[in-house]
Amino acid sequence: MESGNVTRKDASTRLARGGEAHRTRLTLNWEGVTVEELRELATRDIVIQLQGGWRRNKSVPDTAHVRVKDMVEGARRREKDHLAEARKHQGKLTMEEKAELLAELNRELGKE
Repeated sequence: MESGNVTRKDASTRLARGGEAHRTRLTLNWEGVTVEELRELATRDIVIQLQGGWRRNKSVPDTAHVRVKDMVEGARRREKDHLAEARKHQGKLTMEEKAELLAELNRELGKE
């Protein structure tokens, strides 16, 4: 919930995997924050999210071009759906079909 320069958000944190969740009621005061500072904050969050994905996939790219809009929750879910669907069928595809599927996924994700 937002009002003026303040955002209120409940955060749930587990101190250990499978542990009890602890709720924190956050009040974020945005007064005086510049667009450049918001970009820096968002950039740090995006880097952390990307690094987590690379760790899960056990693959770190040499370069990455990120369309920030794609980092929105819905866009990330769609990317995961595409990848899950591709992984489900990868064993049944020829090498040519795999290459074609990879090219298609890259086009959809704006990575070509």
